Amino acid sequence: MAIQIQYERLIQGLAPPQVFGAVQQWLQAEGANVKAAYPPHRIEATHGKTMQMFGWREDAKKTLIFELAPAANGTAVRVTAIPPAMNAADVQMRLEVTRENWARVLERLWVRFGQADVTHPAVRQPQTDWNRALRESKRMMLISPLAGFAGLLGILAMSAIALAPRGGFLYIIPPMIAVMAFSMGYWRWRDAKRGMARGGR
Repeated sequence: MAIQIQYERLIQGLAPPQVFGAVQQWLQAEGANVKAAYPPHRIEATHGKTMQMFGWREDAKKTLIFELAPAANGTAVRVTAIPPAMNAADVQMRLEVTRENWARVLERLWVRFGQADVTHPAVRQPQTDWNRALRESKRMMLISPLAGFAGLLGILAMSAIALAPRGGFLYIIPPMIAVMAFSMGYWRWRDAKRGMARGGR
């Protein structure tokens, strides 16, 4: 399942056609490539640099889907950001940082509506829960080596009763998966510590 990060904003005083036009202008200024447009309700574009190796950075490649709907005194905007498949693991590893970085990208759009630092109470964007991220990262770092060890024991047991081939690359798969999972947990733990140090909850 593709990773999706969603953002919401209420633009007051403007109807969907006006907001749609402003989004188009912003995408053009950002050098984004519009893939599909259904004025004034939906626009889909690719944003960022293909050569950016770190999928969680602001200028990383991503698909941005804008959905506009009439709302009381304005327009409700929902933005869905989707990384390409080749960056999905990188984004998953640093999901909270990705969410914040890409929110900063969208701030360059919101400022055009005079809403750079203001979110309407009815559509308030949830803050990153760094305490929860810290707990999950610790759990991941604890479980990953245990799961890798258990997987290796399972392969050895199957080999002992001739249900799996002896030797070969099969034995290195559980340790490799364990190392990758531990690394993912470590990066999320480091990001959570930094987020809490900046005053996050």
